[in-house]
This record gives sequence, C-alpha cells and structure tokens, in this order.
Amino acid sequence: MGIRQVPSQILHKIHDVLGTLIAMKAKALGYVTRAGRLLVFRQLGRPDQGVQVPGGSVEPGESLADAARREVQEETGLTSLRVARYLGAAVYELKVDAGPPHLRHFFHVVVEGAGPERWQHVGSKDVTFELWWERLESVRLDWEMGVYLAALSGTTHK
Repeated sequence: MGIRQVPSQILHKIHDVLGTLIAMKAKALGYVTRAGRLLVFRQLGRPDQGVQVPGGSVEPGESLADAARREVQEETGLTSLRVARYLGAAVYELKVDAGPPHLRHFFHVVVEGAGPERWQHVGSKDVTFELWWERLESVRLDWEMGVYLAALSGTTHK
C-alpha cells in the first residue's frame, strides 16, 4: 500500500471537522414516552426557557445512555426508567448562552409502571420543573429539541 499524499484542502477540511467535534459539548436527551405521549416540562419562573425534554451534559466516564437516564431522573424525579434505544445525534449551536456547540444525543426512554399525569419536581440547582404528558402528534418543543420526534411514531409504551 505505501504512503500517499493528501491534498492540503482535504487536510484543512478534516482539521476543521475534527476541531469542531472535539470542541463540542456532549449532551444526552431523553424522549420519555407513555401510551403515545411524550413527557415535557417548563421551568417555573423561567418562561423564556420554553417547553423542553429532559437532558443535559454527559459526565466524564459516563456512557451516553447512562447520562440520558440520569438526566431524566434528575429533572423528573422518575426512577423506574429504561433506555429503549438510541435515536441519533444532532449539532445545536447555542442561541443565547456563550460556549461551544452541543452535540446532542437523543434516546427513547420508557417509564416502567404508572406515574402521575402532571407534577412538579425540584431538580439540581433548585430549578423547579413543571412536567406533563403531551400527545406525540401535537407536541411542540423549543430549542430545536424535536429533531428526532418522528422516530417515535407508533410508540405505545404504557
């Protein structure tokens, strides 16, 4: 096989792509479903944050799936959770905050057993989450969190 030269424009492109990926902050988000509905929340006292799904930063040494489960638990208070599958990844450029882009990893998370229809939960940093179940076909999420909702079509987990 031997050594082959790579044109400089290709090397620059590879450098740009790798540099961007390395600089990104890894995030894990959970689409929690039950009976064809998606769990969503608002942060009380912070209407500018809109309607979201649970998610947050991946901690060092933590798998993406474990991060998704942990974030769902921290932001909802739910404990009987099962990560059903990985849905995909998307790059999110910050619109308000300063910092590197986020590489968001989306997971389908299932709640085992029954739970409330609507509740509040105080998460980390004393953020109070107002949570409820929204029909999948009509849910509207803010902050570009809805990119993999179509992958949940036909979801009927109880």
